[in-house]
Amino acid sequence: MTTNKNSKEIEYGVKVKNGDELITYLNEHAVSKGSIKTLREVYKKEDSNYFFRTDFQEIENKESYRFSVKEDLLGKQGIDSGMKVSEEVDIDVSQEQLDKLKQVVILLGYSLITTIPKIRRIYEIEGLIVTLDTYSDTDYLEVEGESKEKVMDLVSKLPIIKYV
Repeated sequence: MTTNKNSKEIEYGVKVKNGDELITYLNEHAVSKGSIKTLREVYKKEDSNYFFRTDFQEIENKESYRFSVKEDLLGKQGIDSGMKVSEEVDIDVSQEQLDKLKQVVILLGYSLITTIPKIRRIYEIEGLIVTLDTYSDTDYLEVEGESKEKVMDLVSKLPIIKYV
């Protein structure tokens, strides 16, 4: 296992109607950090405050694998958009390690609930990370930073049209 990230994640997230407009805006006002093609699997267990996530990613024709444990704000608090602060641990792993970790998760009683393909575009603006995830049926914007105030300040400047 190569890289660990263990931290509180401070982010604003929202489903948006105007993904193409946001891409244009971000290309004009931010530094592009590239895009990542991802196939994500999510494992959940009833009455758990956490879920497991696996990602197979293609970045510039290179494959990578990531295993994550994340606080389940949707299941626990019903939060799916807006400002979120959650516990998260991400570990970059090999394909073999990821396969073994999936077996462990299943042995712990978790079940695969969904497989989600997406394309993530990553930008940096005002020292914050902005991502726009494109799924088959929607786009999802996230702004992540070190403080709620900085995140919300940037969010107020973006041309966001939310799904209601």
